[in-house]
Amino acid sequence: LAECGCIAEPSAAFYVAETLMGMHYLHTKRILHRDIKPSNVLIAESGHIKLADFGLSTSMMQHKKCGTLPYVAPEVLRDGSASEALDHWAVGVLLYELVAGEPPFRGDTPKQMLANILETPLDVRPLSPVAASLIRSLLTVDHHLRLGASGIEEIQAHAFIWCQCVAER
Repeated sequence: LAECGCIAEPSAAFYVAETLMGMHYLHTKRILHRDIKPSNVLIAESGHIKLADFGLSTSMMQHKKCGTLPYVAPEVLRDGSASEALDHWAVGVLLYELVAGEPPFRGDTPKQMLANILETPLDVRPLSPVAASLIRSLLTVDHHLRLGASGIEEIQAHAFIWCQCVAER
């Protein structure tokens, strides 16, 4: 990403789909990654994703405020809530950064960035309509309404993942 700035949507869909599968495995073991971001999503020689840096990973039972700005979910910032939804949020930020070339939430200071995560409307102008739809659904502030709240299948079935990954084959 540092070299190319952004990647094509079909490639982003493939990498995000594989990231979701890795996260889902962790979630079935009741583990939250808590730090999904480009530097922790590695591309192996085989072209497949490997999740890295489990230093912030915790049990789903642990409530704590941790993560890397700007990838931290609003509920973590507010009260340290712990659920799969916080990793889904981070995937939304990751996807935005992959296709737009920059994270959706920025700020000159950590305080400003926190305020932007909690209050700033998402700018989806640089995205295709289908990418914008998935990202909006993953970056829903209310984690109960966030895509994936009823299971990872909701995210996997989204047209962006489904159509782009099929087109990539």
